[in-house]
Amino acid sequence: YRVSLPQIPVFIGHPELKGAKRYSELSEREITSIYKSYLDITLEAIANFEPDIIHVQHLSLISWVARYANALKNIKYIITSHGSCLYNILSNKRYLPLCKDAVRFAKAITTVSGNTRSRFLKVFGRQYLKNTYIIPGGVDMKLFPLQLDTSSIDKKYKLKGKKLVLFSGRLSSEKGVKYLANAAKEIKGEVFIVGEGPERPYLSDLITRKKLKNVHLIGYLMHESLIDFYYRADVFVAPSVVEEALGLSILE
Repeated sequence: YRVSLPQIPVFIGHPELKGAKRYSELSEREITSIYKSYLDITLEAIANFEPDIIHVQHLSLISWVARYANALKNIKYIITSHGSCLYNILSNKRYLPLCKDAVRFAKAITTVSGNTRSRFLKVFGRQYLKNTYIIPGGVDMKLFPLQLDTSSIDKKYKLKGKKLVLFSGRLSSEKGVKYLANAAKEIKGEVFIVGEGPERPYLSDLITRKKLKNVHLIGYLMHESLIDFYYRADVFVAPSVVEEALGLSILE
């Protein structure tokens, strides 16, 4: 079932989704319209599929939909929090009351890490301690063969014989990329920063001002191209200054 949304909502940001808007930036009218779109398609799916249980990803509008279906059809549901939804709820309390209602009636809550579980319990209360479980995320190992030819990267970026230090992720203050850039003069290798985000103009200016010739802002890459960089890199750096849920970049 494909849902046609009037506006694509995101918790943090996805450069590949043109025109996406953060949940924190949505108007009340937009929130209502998106909720209705999810609700309509979910009720259609329920009527045709008759599920025993609904599995909801993220504490957001979709968890409200599952709660509605539970009240209407008595269909049980579980919710998985990946972490970013909790940041959204804490920064924008408009979503909290209905998310609390969804959590209250959920059969179970799963989180992707112990840290996310702790943050969830801090937001919603320790009365859900026995109902909250940790199921870590994972990666598709079929995408990662034992060996991969990365000569095309060497040729494109003139890296033959050079060490490569890699960061990949969203360019935002909490990722701490500026600390990696500031350390670049002490690094005997090429520093490649892959990703997009609000910190990019600042990082670009920093690289120019400090004449960091070994730091390269690559921008957003599709996953297939990013995997090539994982294989080519000698070191992967994750300089986050906040507690991460379970960074898939690190796992990969």
